[in-house]
Amino acid sequence: TSEDNIKEITIPWFVEYIKTNALSKFINLTSVKWEAINCTFPYNLESPFYASKENITSFTFGDKVETIPSSLCYGMTGLKEINIPHSVTSIGSNTFNGCTDLRTITIGEGVESIGENAFAGCKNLKQVTAYPMSVPEVENEDVFANYNAYLYVPCDVHEDYDLDDVFGNFKYIKCIESEEVDAPEKVEIEVDEDN
Repeated sequence: TSEDNIKEITIPWFVEYIKTNALSKFINLTSVKWEAINCTFPYNLESPFYASKENITSFTFGDKVETIPSSLCYGMTGLKEINIPHSVTSIGSNTFNGCTDLRTITIGEGVESIGENAFAGCKNLKQVTAYPMSVPEVENEDVFANYNAYLYVPCDVHEDYDLDDVFGNFKYIKCIESEEVDAPEKVEIEVDEDN
């Protein structure tokens, strides 16, 4: 089959570099599985998937990925959700910039740094769940386009996120565990022992 019929592609763990036009013939991709642990490509504010960026609706990361390169998903307007695995330590600049339909982002606990404008242009963002116990270092306030979204963070470091120059801009910052607190705890005490 020719490349323009291919709808799904996996970038394997051992890929370290992607040339500028390497994926330009894959014009009908809808799904990408990114397994590359540490991969780079020429940084030119353009995704290597530029030919199909408006068709791609699913972009998933393998659980051994350590670095998400700059501009990887730049301009992928069809993405609704992104899950960044716990293995990732850094997210590059402009990585998800222009993903205008992106609604939810989950940031794994290993993330230490987020590049400038990483989520800029994600104006439909509704929820960010951040698992890192240390607030990730962020290069500028334009990392997120929409600070009206809900930010969920670990309860123990809620205040650290709240006081952070960038993450503190979120209007609503809540504990990740807050919805699991409803479970009754004193069931045994209420048992009537006379019966």
